[in-house]
Amino acid sequence: MSRGRTAAWRIVAATGLVVAVAACAPPPKPPTRPPTTGCSLPSAAFCESFEGARNISGNRNGDWSTARFSAARWHPDLSSDPDHVNRAQIPACRSGAVANPLPAADSLVCNPSSAIRSHYGLTSTAVQNYGDNSYRISQPFDVAGRTGTIDFDVSLYMQGALLGWPTLAFTSQPYSAPSYLADNSGAATPREGLEVQFNSLCADAGAWTAFLKVRTYHLFRETLLHDEHGAESGCTSNVKTAAGRLNHVQVRVSQSHIEVWVSDASADGVHYGPLKRTFSAPLALTFSRGYVYVGVHNHATVKYANLPSWTVLWDNIAFDGPRVPASRVSQVSAAATPSGSGLNMGYWLPATGTAPLGLPGVSTANVTSATLVFDAFADSISNSNWSGFRFSYRLNGKGWHSAALSADEIALMPRASSFSFSLPVDPHELVNGTNTVQFAGSGFYAGYQPFIGNIDLIVG
Repeated sequence: MSRGRTAAWRIVAATGLVVAVAACAPPPKPPTRPPTTGCSLPSAAFCESFEGARNISGNRNGDWSTARFSAARWHPDLSSDPDHVNRAQIPACRSGAVANPLPAADSLVCNPSSAIRSHYGLTSTAVQNYGDNSYRISQPFDVAGRTGTIDFDVSLYMQGALLGWPTLAFTSQPYSAPSYLADNSGAATPREGLEVQFNSLCADAGAWTAFLKVRTYHLFRETLLHDEHGAESGCTSNVKTAAGRLNHVQVRVSQSHIEVWVSDASADGVHYGPLKRTFSAPLALTFSRGYVYVGVHNHATVKYANLPSWTVLWDNIAFDGPRVPASRVSQVSAAATPSGSGLNMGYWLPATGTAPLGLPGVSTANVTSATLVFDAFADSISNSNWSGFRFSYRLNGKGWHSAALSADEIALMPRASSFSFSLPVDPHELVNGTNTVQFAGSGFYAGYQPFIGNIDLIVG
């Protein structure tokens, strides 16, 4: 963000002449978050301060509102269990919370404390080896003709780039758990989108965050952006982090540019220091309206630190812009099948079709569009006829519909074995109340067996 000098002009009379003299003022101070226990973004189109009632519905969102978020957990690596999640390990949060929770008690709203003096969100992902917990905001974010701002407080403390960290995404279509390909992740990427991984830090005892990694997506292909001011060459931003403390973050994004500003960690979650620009780069987004996600990525906490999970704290998640109506989302409950010390959150995908899965609370009133969103795993190493992969679904026992991988997705093979689908469906196939959906597949039954999960029906 460029900073020009401001000048106050004054008129001086000298020997009968009127002379304009420029009195240069000091450059403006960096922006600072106002001390408040709520969202600090003026005129926010969306704001989640976690001060409302806790969610008690479904088995995916935990305490997080199902009206405002849709939670997903996904394991993209080769696995003999469908989307397996072990027990997490979380700090003290609120009455009734356990130290080693299974889903969905890994997604909580915590009580105020001396370190964070307001209610705040907690997310902990125990999905090992490139797993993600992702929380899609149901209200779209729009940057058409402007620079939009996504504003939030988050714990940026890290113990190394091989453990876990917070994530942010903005995609053109709704997905369940968009992730990235680099670092051996091999996860599902969005067709068009932007992702920020807060996963770089200085090798310093003070645990300063050096910079972050920003990737864009076009036709599923991943591009790593580089800071236009050379911030990647060292710890130029000097952002201080601390365990259990929140940093304030602002992401300012248009279709052609992105800036990320971050404060030092707050001592109380209310008072924050000035924002520091930690990243700035041109980009070329092909869309202006889409969906925002916050989340946690787990690279491999058990393997590298014997930690069951990685926990991130969130507060005051907000964005500006036009107040686009929130999408109406119906979630299929996670399978939550006990397996070992954890749960299998996904469903096996038999060639003959799954049992009907319930989509509760659907209203067909004034529906103009509907989208079926889900994640799928298929072994792309043992099954190399990628153009023959078919993922099929049917609603309410009606006709089957099949989706193949696009040429752009096939071009990524066999690097990826996870796929995120966002499929338009015929609103005339929906009914008021509880709907059902079934899935089947073909072309990928050698090797590790396929599975699906994080199934949503979104109506607009």
